[in-house]
This record gives sequence, C-alpha cells and structure tokens, in this order.
Amino acid sequence: MLSSPMSEFIPVFLCFLYATSSNARDWRGGFASLGRTDPTFTYAHCELQPTTEVVDHRAEQITGRIEFRQPLAVFTRGWLEVRVHIEGLPLDDGILNYGLHVHEFGDLRDGCESTGGHYNPYGNEHGGPTVENRHAGDFGNVVKNRAGGVSKYFLDRVASLTGPYSIVGRSIVLKAREDDLGLGGNPSSRVTGSSGGRVACCVIGHSNGQSWRGSTI
Repeated sequence: MLSSPMSEFIPVFLCFLYATSSNARDWRGGFASLGRTDPTFTYAHCELQPTTEVVDHRAEQITGRIEFRQPLAVFTRGWLEVRVHIEGLPLDDGILNYGLHVHEFGDLRDGCESTGGHYNPYGNEHGGPTVENRHAGDFGNVVKNRAGGVSKYFLDRVASLTGPYSIVGRSIVLKAREDDLGLGGNPSSRVTGSSGGRVACCVIGHSNGQSWRGSTI
C-alpha cells in the first residue's frame, strides 16, 4: 500500500511538537544528571588570550573563555547562546565597555591582527546586535566590572555554529574601546564601530559542551 505525502509528514510534525514540549525539555535535562551533554545542541568554545601585538602592557593580563551553545531544531536552527567570562582587564584605562566581535579568520599567526575584519558574509554595514543591518559577527559590547572582569550571557539571532556561514573556525576579538554600534556618524563607525585596537582574541572550535552540563540558562 502506497503512503500519501500527508501520512509521511504527520510523524515528522509530531516529532517537532514533542521536541518543543516541556516533556522534551525534561528529557534533555536528564542528560545533565547522567553526566552527558545534550545531543539536541551543538557546542563550541574559545580561550581568550592577549594579542602578541600588545601596545598597552596593561592588556597583557587579559584571559577568558567564550562558550557557545545552539539548539538543533527540526525545521530551523535556534538562536545562538553565548557566555562570556573575561578577567584581567585594566582597572585604570577609563573604559567600561569593550567591543566584542567575530572576525573572519581563525588565524593568530600575527596575534589578533591576522584575524581579518568583522565576519560579514551578507555584505552589511556594521551595527548593533539587535538591528537588521549588521555583520554576523557584531556582538556589541561587554561591560567591565569593578574587579576588571566580564560575566555576560546573551542570545544572538544571526551568528550560527552550523550551516554555510558557521562561525566555527573563525575568531573572537575583544576591542580596546566601546563599540558605537554604527551610530557614530563617521565612516569608521559603519565598518568597525570605532572600537579601537585589538587587545585579545581566540579561535572558535567545537567542544563537547561539558561546561554547560547542569546549566539552567
């Protein structure tokens, strides 16, 4: 007996409904209790280090880790989750906000200078993370706390760990100044956000996701 297109579609649709249900979330959470990572996500990370071309020696103490997680949805990819942890930012540089961007190349042979420009596969102008006209690598700013560190979690709807425009294998670059989000009214603003030099960077690579184990965010 031949099956109709509708009979083939219904089981797939039911799987999609289950994947987005509370029961499925409970099932996914069970992997954490078993010490396993959730197979419905893909993971990546990046170990931040100061550039070898440091001009301000106060930046030599910068270290950190950026972690990524993205759900593998049935019909479309989910939003990218990003956790940023940075230590060692200068306390006396008078700067509170630092630009954070994905750059085109995962090449650190010349420190952060060899990572290319902002990752921009769609040919857009630079902008803030919430606008339509932005680079795929425009993550905006991270805010320094009183201890010279950063702890931030955010979602991004453009960058992805999968597909033809994946950011895996590319780099994260921390800038020396605040990103003006393309609103500075000058040519540099629409390209880099006038966020200054590159003080730290790292190459994004796939990970096993163990750092997310038991996470509620």
